Amino acid sequence: MMTIMTMTTKRLCLWMLLGVVLTGGVFSQVQDPQELRIDQIINRDYPNLKVYVSVEDESGDPLPTLVRGNFQARVDAQDPLERLRVESFRLSEEPIAYSVLLSVSGRLERALYYREEAILSIMDVMNDEDRLSVYTVGTEALPVFEYKTREEINTEAIREITVTDDSPNLYDAITGVYMRKRNEALRHIDRKVIIVISDGRDANSRFDRDTLLRRAAEVNVPIYSLGVSVIGANLERLSGLSDATGGSYQFVLQNQYDQIPSRVRRMMQQIHHGYVLGFRVRGVPADDEYHQLMIGVIDREIELRAFKNFVARRVPFPFWLRILIVCIAVATVLLLMVFLFFYRRAERRKMGITKRKCPDCKRRMKDDWEFCPFCRYIPPKKKRKDSTGE
Repeated sequence: MMTIMTMTTKRLCLWMLLGVVLTGGVFSQVQDPQELRIDQIINRDYPNLKVYVSVEDESGDPLPTLVRGNFQARVDAQDPLERLRVESFRLSEEPIAYSVLLSVSGRLERALYYREEAILSIMDVMNDEDRLSVYTVGTEALPVFEYKTREEINTEAIREITVTDDSPNLYDAITGVYMRKRNEALRHIDRKVIIVISDGRDANSRFDRDTLLRRAAEVNVPIYSLGVSVIGANLERLSGLSDATGGSYQFVLQNQYDQIPSRVRRMMQQIHHGYVLGFRVRGVPADDEYHQLMIGVIDREIELRAFKNFVARRVPFPFWLRILIVCIAVATVLLLMVFLFFYRRAERRKMGITKRKCPDCKRRMKDDWEFCPFCRYIPPKKKRKDSTGE
């Protein structure tokens, strides 16, 4: 009897140990958030803000399973905010405006073919309303094509990109693209992304890093950069720009240029699997000054925070106010027309004019008139025209 109980106890312990191992294996597959980025802040309807956020695990893969309860938001430590909404970007139908900058110096000639393949991989995931612009980095941003939909893009223009001996002025090129972001063709698109594929070299730009970052803060568009390692490369410049603007940075080693398309596809995955947060700010006036936005993510025992500055834009005529003014103007005109109609009707009644009309000229007459004064003083020719209806 004791032997049977001992064997049963051993089996029970063995099953419990196996269950713990299996359970631990299952939980080990659940990835925790390790990186949080504020990609872009839309402030045109302040105090209403729309924020694009990326959350990734330790391997850099996006986490698409977070919900509203995982997010926090504060502006200048003001809490709480009103009506926090969280939506997965991949479930929305928002278009994206991509701007791709390619360094085409002679040192990157071997990587040129794979950069063309990278652009084609971007086109593969574009929606009908997305826009793509491609520039080469020379003394400035030289457009290959701009603001094209997927159907409008001529792939031959991509394949015709060649290397050049022009000095790569990287800061000038990126600043020029930022200035183009205010184009009317992109006015209806909130989500904008700059993708830079370069070795990070900058020969003689007119704009320095601080000027570029000020322009980036005004437009509030992230830079996703891919560093290509060659002799003389400055990849720290690219990683610094991505960190400062809310984008991500990746790199490929020398003689491994065939990884460029896969790195770009990874960027596209990060861009498309983020979150869109919407809320109304309380307690921070619209003063056209910079303020700090904090976004936090809490998942189990992990808490992440990210910060980014934005301008509390003073909107002289918000959209809702414009609609209200138009409605008031239309209602005022309608009321004035109704008032004039009843006023003239009341005046005619006071004068004794009702629905009686002259059989010849069809004009209204007083009830006590024995003849129509209009017909008496109208010339005969005019009277005949009136009576015949011509």
